[in-house]
Amino acid sequence: MYKPLLLIFLFTFLVADCTPYIKYTPGKNISDLQSRNIKDGENTLPSGRKIFVNNVTKMDFPNGPSALVLNYSTSVSIDNMKDLRAEVDELWPIFVKDVEAANLTSAALRPVNGPKGNGFVVLKKDDGTWHFLDDEKK
Repeated sequence: MYKPLLLIFLFTFLVADCTPYIKYTPGKNISDLQSRNIKDGENTLPSGRKIFVNNVTKMDFPNGPSALVLNYSTSVSIDNMKDLRAEVDELWPIFVKDVEAANLTSAALRPVNGPKGNGFVVLKKDDGTWHFLDDEKK
């Protein structure tokens, strides 16, 4: 008579013990804690342009701050810096949310088209604003 109750209790304990624990943060939705703004695979930018995200990874550097790196494939020619920068400028306001959620102060966007690629490094200033490293060279 008690065996079925014991089995139910053990099953419930096992399921509860194997369920992932998500820390609740006031003011956050569960979906905020479980997802990124940029997803692996195809993403559509506000302009309607499509990019394919290969991966988003955190890179640790021995001589500088860690960075969140977005590697993605684009249809824009890597040699066309004007259009490539326009695409990165459109992508950055979306990706910066992921960078800030990771509590990082640097990021890199790495578009590739075939065998060619380019990189755009973005750093957070002491005043909290973000700037592209290439803009300092101009």
